[in-house]
Amino acid sequence: MMNLSNFFSKLKHMQIKYSCLLILLSSFMDSFVTAQVSPATGGAFEFSQSAACLSENDRTALKHKLTAQVRKMEKDGKLYKSVSSSMVSLESPIRKAATQSNQHFYTIRNYVDHDPSATGSQFGSSNLDYNCGVRTYDNTAGYNHRGTDYCSWPFPWHAYENDLMEVVAAAAGQIIGIDDNNKDDNCDCINNFDSWNAIYIRHADGSVAWYGHLKKGIEKVVGQMVQQGEYLGVVGSSGCSTDPHLHFEVYDAAGNLIDPYQGSCNSMNNQTWWAAQEDYYVPRINALRTHFQPPVFGCPAVNEATHFSDCFHPGDRIYVAVYLRDQLDGSTTDLSVRRPDGTVQYAWTHTSPQYYSFSYWYWYIDLPLNVASGEWTVEVVYQGVTSDHSFEYTSQACSCQPEYAQNSGSRLSGGLSFARDYQAAGVINSKQSISTTSTAVEVIYDAGESITLLPEFEVSSGVVFSALIGGCVL
Repeated sequence: MMNLSNFFSKLKHMQIKYSCLLILLSSFMDSFVTAQVSPATGGAFEFSQSAACLSENDRTALKHKLTAQVRKMEKDGKLYKSVSSSMVSLESPIRKAATQSNQHFYTIRNYVDHDPSATGSQFGSSNLDYNCGVRTYDNTAGYNHRGTDYCSWPFPWHAYENDLMEVVAAAAGQIIGIDDNNKDDNCDCINNFDSWNAIYIRHADGSVAWYGHLKKGIEKVVGQMVQQGEYLGVVGSSGCSTDPHLHFEVYDAAGNLIDPYQGSCNSMNNQTWWAAQEDYYVPRINALRTHFQPPVFGCPAVNEATHFSDCFHPGDRIYVAVYLRDQLDGSTTDLSVRRPDGTVQYAWTHTSPQYYSFSYWYWYIDLPLNVASGEWTVEVVYQGVTSDHSFEYTSQACSCQPEYAQNSGSRLSGGLSFARDYQAAGVINSKQSISTTSTAVEVIYDAGESITLLPEFEVSSGVVFSALIGGCVL
């Protein structure tokens, strides 16, 4: 009979050997899983602007126009009198549209510039924001940025086309001026130094807020009272602008420019104007998406391609992409792709090589041929916050259905010439033709996040038109 001490000694030795084997096997599997994920592609998304949002002539003319408008409203008895000497308490001037599916939707590119010198740089030594950083810009003509730029991110042109970033009143007040019906999809200031679309609101203490670069089609009127948080319009790219964003500019009752953010380098006012001031850095995941091709960014909107898809089949290449705000130098992002039962199919970690105000990273994976079908999940953990996004993996047709369908109607000119899919940016108007010259009786339109069909929209006789919403590609 074996000596018990020898038996337990051998058992312990076997446990150690098998434990080591399991550790080695686990390590091998981890490296194997990660190896099937391509290296990261992406990095900084650059918005660059050095020209003034308004020329000095336009700015001077605008101030005269607003002053004259206030005097006229007062003379006509239509001006709401200032009733408070207390400083207003501002809320955010932007919000997500109800159709916005991303986790978050914006980042701040430029704050008010407090350095009086101007050399024409962006984020350079002649720039000084309220927090003693350089997140602003100026130009050689002497302009120092006078507002805060809230930029749509990611896919700013997709957001512009689909009205995904809304502008709201930061404080209650009376509209004393509106500029509207100007071109709102500008990408530079060289050929597009047009007037912007904007709303100007006077508050109870006499201070005034400017909301600039709006999309045209403002439905408010001068003299109208608005409540805090009330819808004003949609973020656009009107005037001297390189991309869709809101330029938010504030003046006190005496007409002095103020910076609503409180900080040690704010030379204009010594306290915040925000009810709850946002941190200087807000590191977070703005969006987590899956794509059937790499995402493409560009300007104008026709050069931006979202390539969203939530439907994949065995052997397909899937692109997993994460879009971040204020990605910190050295911070890690943990990603995984999970099967329907929650087990991990792929897992990897990305480390940021530097700080990015706007950043995006994507990886591609060639999906396996024989694994569980169903709803798979991409999971991302950044700064202790977990976000997830689901997609369908199946050898059959995906279960997603068109969310909008219209049966045959009057004929439209033109045709798709045997095409099955019609790609556009979420809005169909009378200048876009949806019809077919093929024997097929169904036209499928990939609408992205949402779709707007204008009154002029028609469908060819004998054709069923369907719109896929939410990135479902059949």
